[in-house]
Amino acid sequence: MPWEIAGHWQAAQITAWLGQQPRLDETDIVFANGLTDPSLGRVALTQSNTDFPLRIIEAGSRFPGLRFMTIGTVMEARSSISNGYVASKLALSRQVAALALGPLQGRLLHLRLHTLYGVGEPHPHLFLGQMLSALRANRPFSMSSGRQYRQYHHTDDVAVAVLAILRANWQHLPLLQLNSTETLQLGQIAEEVFGHFGKLPLLKMGALTEQATDVWEDPHYVPTDPAYFPAARPALPNIVTWLADWMTP
Repeated sequence: MPWEIAGHWQAAQITAWLGQQPRLDETDIVFANGLTDPSLGRVALTQSNTDFPLRIIEAGSRFPGLRFMTIGTVMEARSSISNGYVASKLALSRQVAALALGPLQGRLLHLRLHTLYGVGEPHPHLFLGQMLSALRANRPFSMSSGRQYRQYHHTDDVAVAVLAILRANWQHLPLLQLNSTETLQLGQIAEEVFGHFGKLPLLKMGALTEQATDVWEDPHYVPTDPAYFPAARPALPNIVTWLADWMTP
């Protein structure tokens, strides 16, 4: 379903499109689209990340063979994080959870993800993309203390998890968070990356003010059942390999 067309559809148009598709008796719709840059503004983020999937779910709910997987962020669970991107995903997850208590029980699942890497060029507004830009330009990279806790998951590993989840029964899974066993701090990642490229002097850790709302205490993420998240490769060496592939623009 092309976003440039479907993004403007209302329920009747979506219903008509769905009615023309074959094999709706066993079909899962995965909302893998979405805007991630908080600077785009709350209106655009809400339209893309909240309103659009809810319109599809509303229109598709009359087709009993359809299930719907929405994708969000682990930051939804932290009420102190209030940028437009997280807010749009939190609003979506709350609506999905509410709908899952009614007639759509077993047909809805909201999947919360950590930061992804490994496929395509790093987004320039994200941490890894910002480091890549500094490395390419051979310029200093300013960051905070680097004490923030994060998990980074390779896109291919998450794809395997999504396939496993799509094979499962969702009766008791309205909300699922994919956690691995490895939680890093941003400073560890930055030192590994800049050290690998022999550019540690460019890394200016502690140059920026810490944001009080970030994840400063170890969140002790509980690893997801391997039935849903079979494996997650070590992040540090694989992040370095991925960035190395993109060092030449």
